[in-house]
Amino acid sequence: MLEWIVFFWMLLIAMHNQHPTPEIPREPVVIDDHKEAAKPQEAPQSIVPKDLADLLLFYQPKLSRDEADRYASSIYSAASDYNIDPLWIVAMMWQESRFINNSRSKAGAVGLMQILPNTARSKGINPENLTVPEINIQTGASYLADMIELFGSLKKGTIAYNQGPSKVKKGSYRTGYYSNVSKHYADIQENYKERAARLHR
Repeated sequence: MLEWIVFFWMLLIAMHNQHPTPEIPREPVVIDDHKEAAKPQEAPQSIVPKDLADLLLFYQPKLSRDEADRYASSIYSAASDYNIDPLWIVAMMWQESRFINNSRSKAGAVGLMQILPNTARSKGINPENLTVPEINIQTGASYLADMIELFGSLKKGTIAYNQGPSKVKKGSYRTGYYSNVSKHYADIQENYKERAARLHR
């Protein structure tokens, strides 16, 4: 009797080895492509300062050629320094000042990027120098990069630039500013591509 039990036991083991239980496939790892990157966009290699200056003149005809060239050069330099898409800086600048260097807000913000004196001081900049385009653009881009790094996204960093980091931390911010800049960015990007394509045929 024992011999029959052992025989059937060995037979079952042999059959199991011939037909192993199939592995249950693991759930695929889902990568959220819509999640915003923690770092600002890298400055596109295709952006050319001269074309950028032409774009500024297109949006603000009151600028002189010299002013447009200076602004474009500063934007390109700041974008490279802080790894920000230069057209995003252009979009913010358009929202803030319409590229008018001597702009001043009721809150006391100054220049192309509408920088508050206290913000300038925190970056080691004399507020009296905020009307110098190169200083204003460099300071604005630096502060934007700080906010992006602090909050981990371009969206919250841009909102913090406009409304202050405390509101973003508390969650009491509004998204209108970011929406406006995003719309400007899409329009500016499209215009830049079209103009660059025509100029470099």
